[in-house]
Amino acid sequence: MKKIIVTFYLLTLVCFTAQAQTTTTSNSGKTETGFISFKLKNNSLLPTKITIISYRPNETGNGTRGCMMGSYSTKSFRFPSGTRIYLANSNQVNTVMSGASITNQPPFLLVNPASEGKVFSIK
Repeated sequence: MKKIIVTFYLLTLVCFTAQAQTTTTSNSGKTETGFISFKLKNNSLLPTKITIISYRPNETGNGTRGCMMGSYSTKSFRFPSGTRIYLANSNQVNTVMSGASITNQPPFLLVNPASEGKVFSIK
């Protein structure tokens, strides 16, 4: 019985995870334009943990975001045009965490206006 309750709790947690959406504002307080919205989809029956590493144009450093995706679920993302998106494996995460860059590797997605509204499969 205890295993069933724990399993139900974990499945509920995975299914109802919420992602905080952030809006970038300029110094004038207005929302910046030029962001492209797209979705990533987990086409697997099993939940999958993904780590997204992003390199925005004209910015030094990177952004890193990890999230759990339930089976056949989608997550929405917004990045400026020109951002390079990597679905990082553990070696790439270790490289980035050590302070190095992975920009010499091909990205999973290069965000551009053609990406607007599209759904990209992670598997």
